[in-house]
Amino acid sequence: MAGGLAYASVALLEIVHRTVDHRASVRTFTILDVVDSSSLQLGLFIAGLLVAASNVKQVRTPYIMFVVAMNLVAIITVGLTTRLAARNHDI
Repeated sequence: MAGGLAYASVALLEIVHRTVDHRASVRTFTILDVVDSSSLQLGLFIAGLLVAASNVKQVRTPYIMFVVAMNLVAIITVGLTTRLAARNHDI
């Protein structure tokens, strides 16, 4: 899962890099860095809470459902971004 999300993050970062002009690049990438690190910290916090709540040995624990949901969101995001980039002929 981590490898797929890292790949998706790098692909989205490359698209941002291609679309941002030189004048606004420092501001844009600073905001992107803050949002990225904040969302990572929030995700780790939520995952920790879900792991603590998933102390039972079941197939459908809150943590497993969270991981599956985040994978689906990542797949949908990459698909939509790829479709949008192909429509704009960026890739």
